[in-house]
Amino acid sequence: MTTLEDIVQEEVQWMFSDAEEIGSSDISICVRQILDTAQGCGIEVDESQVSIRGLISDALCEMEGV
Repeated sequence: MTTLEDIVQEEVQWMFSDAEEIGSSDISICVRQILDTAQGCGIEVDESQVSIRGLISDALCEMEGV
């Protein structure tokens, strides 16, 4: 079963694996893509309960460590 965290990891990897710089508009696009993908997978996301940007930040930090 796909989780929100799985979707975040996949989208961040796809969007930013070769990025030299990441701006706020890039993060906004990533958030929208994550929400669309989650909805397509039947995962309901309450943005007031879950910080998508925080999950993206965590995933980016993990990428830097690799």
